[in-house]
Amino acid sequence: MSLNKEDTICQRCLEQPAIIKTRKEIFCKECFSKFILLKQRRTLISDKDKYLEPIMKVTYKTPNDDKILLALSFGKSSLIVLQNLIEYLNNQYNQQKKTGFILETLTIVENNEEHQNVKTIISNLINLPEFKILFTPSIKFHIVNINDSINNSNSFKNFTLDTLTSKTIVEDISTKQENLTLESILLDAFGTQYKTLSSKEDFKTVAINNVIKQVYKKLGYKALIYGSSMSKLATDIVNNVVIGRGEIIARELDNIFYPLTDVFYSEVEAYYDLIINNNDILLFPNESSNSNSILINNPIIKSQDTNRKNKTISDITMDYFNTIEGDYANVISTVVKTGLKLKDIHADEASFSTCNLCNTKISANKNPSEWINNITVMNPEKIQNEEELHNFENWKASSTTTNTDLKGKVVENNLCYGCLVTLNTATNKQIQWYDINNDDNLDQILNEYEL
Repeated sequence: MSLNKEDTICQRCLEQPAIIKTRKEIFCKECFSKFILLKQRRTLISDKDKYLEPIMKVTYKTPNDDKILLALSFGKSSLIVLQNLIEYLNNQYNQQKKTGFILETLTIVENNEEHQNVKTIISNLINLPEFKILFTPSIKFHIVNINDSINNSNSFKNFTLDTLTSKTIVEDISTKQENLTLESILLDAFGTQYKTLSSKEDFKTVAINNVIKQVYKKLGYKALIYGSSMSKLATDIVNNVVIGRGEIIARELDNIFYPLTDVFYSEVEAYYDLIINNNDILLFPNESSNSNSILINNPIIKSQDTNRKNKTISDITMDYFNTIEGDYANVISTVVKTGLKLKDIHADEASFSTCNLCNTKISANKNPSEWINNITVMNPEKIQNEEELHNFENWKASSTTTNTDLKGKVVENNLCYGCLVTLNTATNKQIQWYDINNDDNLDQILNEYEL
């Protein structure tokens, strides 16, 4: 975008030349940096009934051993939150010679190459002034290879969806394959078809988030922080509704802190490119973006992949929000605000079970498989003539609908609605999955590094 010469002075300080235009306001570099950082800090202090206020105040005067866990993907958003928290702790230390909390991070990687890249990035951070640490103890970086978590599991089961009853046939796998990976499990279940990309992304997200929450609970943190921007939160809300996981929206927003709740992704990119500007600390530096540039005199629009078949539901939703951000930003804000108003339906639930695939809560009074059966016509009309019989036989021959003999099988109702929907898209309506509640092996797979 470009402005007239008389409109190129920052509207905040009225001194420096403006280089950013966002929310119908123009900023210089310094004022834009303060604008983004203050939004993060206000969110952390005021969110969740000011739960973090006692440890986030810079004037905190007594030592505190409360630990905060940042889910660090080494993308631009989470690195900005890391930089902000380091600066926050530096300010506390400069004023009081003490800090109000201990910061630790957790990164989930999918293979040994990513693991090595993260170790290299951590060593690179030491030399960057934006991440310079003045306080003690220093930041502890945890890294978990998701495949180690899978292979160290003692229990593997095969889940098969019977689509006629919406129940699940569960079979123990006595001898599991060696060197299983999350990618191989998902490929075996969903294949390589474009139409199952969203399903694979769904279960990959489930697996990663389960490990993060296991570490969070076992190591006793006060709070869990994600680096999702407002655009990403809106995308996640819509995505969860579309794929059938709407019930987790309130719980995720209630229990996790998002410092960038009020920051658009275009602002995240602009801040990163102006303030940090280092591709060597991004885990995926070549990852394309389709966020419009908000830099003045730099009307470059990031490249977009026009092949829509390669997009997941979340990719398409994020594209949409990035497209409307300039003129209809209130739509994105409204989606997030609506999500924040939702109530966790299980918050006061006395009796519930947990989903065997994603570990989400299932109400004992509202079982998903029973609900599906109650709203679905399960018995077809009687066949009236030869033509209908012929069509029925053709459908039966080509149908992939599972109609397994349930006799002698272990049949369960313990899958949430979202997992039922996703499993229904699997090639053979089945997936091999591991025990997601086994945290006994966390000590074996948790790698630690200090900055």
